[in-house]
Amino acid sequence: MRKIDRILLTVLFVALFARLGEQMLFNSEGATLRNPLVVQAALDVQPQAIPISLNDSFIEPSPPKANSRYTGSAFALSRDGHWATATHVTDGCKRLDLLQETSNGKFRRVPVSGWRALKDKDVSIMDSAQGEPGLVLASNLAQVNDVGYFFGYPKGKASAGYAVNLGRSRMVRQNGRARIKEISDEWAIYEMLPGKKIALGGNSGGPMLNAQGEVVGVVSAGSDRRGRVNTSIVPSLEPLRRFSKPEQQLNQPLTRKNYVAYGQALRRAGLVSKVDCRT
Repeated sequence: MRKIDRILLTVLFVALFARLGEQMLFNSEGATLRNPLVVQAALDVQPQAIPISLNDSFIEPSPPKANSRYTGSAFALSRDGHWATATHVTDGCKRLDLLQETSNGKFRRVPVSGWRALKDKDVSIMDSAQGEPGLVLASNLAQVNDVGYFFGYPKGKASAGYAVNLGRSRMVRQNGRARIKEISDEWAIYEMLPGKKIALGGNSGGPMLNAQGEVVGVVSAGSDRRGRVNTSIVPSLEPLRRFSKPEQQLNQPLTRKNYVAYGQALRRAGLVSKVDCRT
């Protein structure tokens, strides 16, 4: 091969890889993704190569400190005053309140009169005097490569996230000497808005929705560093159905273009709320 041909071939390969890299960092509209490093890490695994069973995710919740305040997230099951959240959001709480956003962005406090945890699941049911139209609970398990949208209050601030399902893994929660194993869905976070950094603390208890707006899991754990979030799976939500009176229906599927506005609508209507725990 002549020297000039080798140079032209090298230039062609450089141009090709530059284009592939651009496609990893930009979506179809050409807008930069909020966390391109996470996107690149997720996309370098071909969909058919993603395993159905991932490695165990070990979770060691810090025991709640006395006389402290913690925040989490919750979503409405019915107008009867039933709400769903994560068990570790309610653990150790002497008092729980829902902080519901209003149309002007302020909050109203709704006391929680009681709560109960599902056995061996990171899912709790809370009761209050005030309820909201319930979100629809999905009947089918999320599948690998399904898109999900999650809403809550990480670090007490309203947020919306976009993720892709990687498959099932086991969450192993170490509570003192007890070790609780639970099958979960693991998701790669592609985007969280607002802000460029992923911050998951406080999202626990919020819903993960599929494109039809159905709840496919309750946010339970995650890794800011790895850009991953774990949720309970659909069969774990079965006990919630006796408290569920779903009313919230979507007019059109959730997409990258409309999920942020939909999340804000859920929060402003009080269907997704902040949880205030006092120990």
